[in-house]
Amino acid sequence: MQKAWARVRDILAEKLKDPSLKKVNLYSLRHFYACKLYHQTRNIVLVKEMMGHRKIERTMTYVKLMDLGEEEFVSAVAKNLSEAYKLIEEGYEYVCEMEGVKLFRKRK
Repeated sequence: MQKAWARVRDILAEKLKDPSLKKVNLYSLRHFYACKLYHQTRNIVLVKEMMGHRKIERTMTYVKLMDLGEEEFVSAVAKNLSEAYKLIEEGYEYVCEMEGVKLFRKRK
């Protein structure tokens, strides 16, 4: 796999005229996948399973190096059950209930 990756990477670096791409190794793609999955899900156990790690400590080496920065959310309000159901189908997560309405959010 390493030789195949190096060949494709070098062709891409030439085509895009960006020699810095030659520094990207196969391991970097694995690291990027783990970081991106954690950033999207915030589920370290899922990342551990997807990476095939036996110990969570191994997975943590990927995640602790990440700077997640400030999270940004889109908010929504549901006044009844059908509106709440629709928001959940659209990927929103329930936050709380205030003044008779349910508050939802999802990451941008």
